[in-house]
Amino acid sequence: MFNQDTVTKDEINARIDELADERDSFMAETGLDEIEDSDAWEEAIEVWEKNQPEGIELRMLLDIVEEIGDADYLVAGGHWEDYVQQMLEDCGDIPSNLPWYVVVDWEQTAKNVASDYSIIEIAGEDWYYRF
Repeated sequence: MFNQDTVTKDEINARIDELADERDSFMAETGLDEIEDSDAWEEAIEVWEKNQPEGIELRMLLDIVEEIGDADYLVAGGHWEDYVQQMLEDCGDIPSNLPWYVVVDWEQTAKNVASDYSIIEIAGEDWYYRF
């Protein structure tokens, strides 16, 4: 999921749903879904989240969704300048057909635009989001 340039919140939520289904299947297959004590149930979930790759991913995605709040998408830091250029051309702030002799400092422009965004680090890479 985080090997693409942008990730939508809907994509993250869809993956969360998949992983929650895997968790529920694991709990049912192991009989842990029979636990009636809520503290013991939470402890079993926590053990799964800390020891299973799917659980680790689920916890990470839940933390990301909590941090980004109402943001609709994340933009990979390595794609940030391209994203800013496309966004400014799409909204008409920068004409897409600039003459060859006009040069835009996209690196500085991207830094300027970044002041309106927050950054979250995921697997060692910065991702930009705005809410």
